[in-house]
Amino acid sequence: MTQSTIALTIGDPNGIGPEIAVKAAAKLAREGGPAVVLVGDEFVVRFYADLCAKDLTIRSFDGVAPGPNSLRLLAVDALPREALTPGTPLAAGGRATVDYVAAAIRFVNDGHAAAIVACPHSETSVNAAGIPFSGYPRLASTLVVEFSGRSAV
Repeated sequence: MTQSTIALTIGDPNGIGPEIAVKAAAKLAREGGPAVVLVGDEFVVRFYADLCAKDLTIRSFDGVAPGPNSLRLLAVDALPREALTPGTPLAAGGRATVDYVAAAIRFVNDGHAAAIVACPHSETSVNAAGIPFSGYPRLASTLVVEFSGRSAV
């Protein structure tokens, strides 16, 4: 890992987060900056890449520096395809949001990235999934404690 690698979670897959994440990662891929690894469902990232970054290739994270004109992805299989409903908050999107954060924390703990940036979430969706949620900081601290005890969300 280089110290400048950032895990960028896509947030609520049915919100504005995936578009923000893909646009930010694409800008950095084109213009330079810290290395970014998108964290989310591959089909969601591809949906937004087709809209916002057609010139870039999506490559699964493999620990090797990406080639030019590519987005790196840590794929998380969290959202059922039928639950991708942009603009409509769903419990499945809330569950996926939490799964993306959990995967990003494991990714950092494994030494692949130095930091996590989390795109917008829907507190309503996360709570609808039965997960008490009042923001990323409390969620992240809960997940870190759970991971240290070897249980995962």
